[in-house]
Amino acid sequence: MERNGLYGLLASVFREELSADLLNHLLSPDFLEGLAAVGVDVAALSALEPDDALLESLSIEFSRLFVGPGKHVPPYESVHLGGDGGTLWGPETSTLKRFIEQAGFKYDEKFHGLPDHISVELEFMAHLTGQEADFWREKDQEKAINCLRFQKDFLDRHLGRWVGLFLDEVTELAEFPIYQQMAYLAQNFVAAESDELSSIDDLEVLSN
Repeated sequence: MERNGLYGLLASVFREELSADLLNHLLSPDFLEGLAAVGVDVAALSALEPDDALLESLSIEFSRLFVGPGKHVPPYESVHLGGDGGTLWGPETSTLKRFIEQAGFKYDEKFHGLPDHISVELEFMAHLTGQEADFWREKDQEKAINCLRFQKDFLDRHLGRWVGLFLDEVTELAEFPIYQQMAYLAQNFVAAESDELSSIDDLEVLSN
């Protein structure tokens, strides 16, 4: 459930402008302490005051980073994996759409963007890790391990192939430490996930 929560949080950060509640959560002492424990530089974050002025500045930052106009970081798999000719709704988008919909994933009713948006892919991993947690609670080891294999397949085929490229650009262009450090957190988390899941095929279901 910790993995589920972190995927969900990162999906919220990159989906839309930060809400006041989410900003307060990100800058809360407990959350900053958790970030420091995983190597995030929280010094600059600790100095921020979660007030209306910061919220407005971060809203402008979000648009500048992910929407444009001007130089920005398109948050779409098809753009980053399509080479120099990468465009919206490229072949990667259609492949990703089939992958997640065949897994029974339902889009957030409030989301009207493209299915290969970074927030959708992070939310999909939250969906899979939530399912895995349910299977462990039900003591259904076979389904839990199959769910882990599905997570590995998704990282290998989709999220893990482009998230580093995307987050490197976010880190370079971001002016506020919140997006810089959230990009750092996401990059390290997904990399650790890929490493951890790389040996999942060696797991065997134990007999009862």
